[in-house]
Amino acid sequence: MSQKKYILFNPGPVHHFFFIPITLIWNLLKNNELILILDESYKDNLLFSKIEELPGIKDIIFIQERNSIQNYTKLKKILSKILSDYNFSEIYIHNPSYVSSYALALLSKKLQPSAKRTYFQVAREVNSYPKEAEIKLNILIENFKYKFLPYFFIKNIIKFKVNFKFIIVFKFLPLLTFGDTFAPWSNPYYPKKSYIKSFIRKGFCLGNQDQTIFYDKKVIDYMHDFFYDAKFNLSKVSLESYHNEIYSYFFEDSPSIRPTISIFPTWGVFKENLDEDWLKIIQQLRESYPNHRIQIKFHPGVQDKYIEEIFIKISKKVSDIKILSRNTPAFKMLIDSSIIIGDTTTVLWFATFYKNKKVFSLDVFNFFDGDCLKLYSDKLYYINDISKLSLINDS
Repeated sequence: MSQKKYILFNPGPVHHFFFIPITLIWNLLKNNELILILDESYKDNLLFSKIEELPGIKDIIFIQERNSIQNYTKLKKILSKILSDYNFSEIYIHNPSYVSSYALALLSKKLQPSAKRTYFQVAREVNSYPKEAEIKLNILIENFKYKFLPYFFIKNIIKFKVNFKFIIVFKFLPLLTFGDTFAPWSNPYYPKKSYIKSFIRKGFCLGNQDQTIFYDKKVIDYMHDFFYDAKFNLSKVSLESYHNEIYSYFFEDSPSIRPTISIFPTWGVFKENLDEDWLKIIQQLRESYPNHRIQIKFHPGVQDKYIEEIFIKISKKVSDIKILSRNTPAFKMLIDSSIIIGDTTTVLWFATFYKNKKVFSLDVFNFFDGDCLKLYSDKLYYINDISKLSLINDS
């Protein structure tokens, strides 16, 4: 093992990279060398070469998120080799509800127990997890093939399937390949369930070597309500401090706020007349801000064709609307825009860290977790009635 100490960093999904992870990395690279563990989807990202060429990146190791004995065995081999080849002072692990993240936490605790482990969650508070679970459940019910069955049976079949998948992914396959079961702090397939006690019992979040960090005091308050007996630390975020450097490096230009409205819709299948609601909102924006261009980006983790079709139709009725690729960095859109609008997307929470943005959370669609950003009403404009859309114009 090399005597020189490095930092091992697992940033999580590529669509999260350009917010908390890149800010953490940017700060750490000032005095350290990093080894990155990335999902292979990063290779398809247009900005990957820029990530690869960051000064101070010692090595990049790729892994795959596939549920098979072969891939779990490969994952264990890759992670064990990294932990044997390098001596780490710190290990940053994104949300240990991911298989690869949990595996890294487990193996690093065994192979390099003296390394400091920091678990970080990039998203907002978790008070909406139970509601989000019902949304995911309803998506599966909507797409269920045998719709002639009674709703009660369909719902219970789906719940059985997501819980069975959890057992396979986090219990059976890890036991066969790692010799131990995994205990993520929540079930990613049905986040209504918390497993934080098992997570702590496995030795995580205990002692001085392990810490879990969040970036907002209100988030921590809600985390304690949902994850009992866990300790979370408040950490400062330097998004605005570093955004000029990050933007210039990755996009080879200086940030320049333009008269732009960026809209980030999340869900689209749970309300009748959703197309009419969004059309009314867009038309009012166009009328109130005739000199602003409007750009739309759909959530990369929510493959919802219904919401896409809604905005394609709207773009034909309202002028100067551009629908961007799902792979477009939300970070760049946020920096370039003067107005940020969405429903439940985490982008709205990130946007509140920028003083020169107008940020609106629209809880007007009757979504289960539509009010999840009400928590930040002191930082953004929370609108829970479509008749109050005039607030967007008056702000």
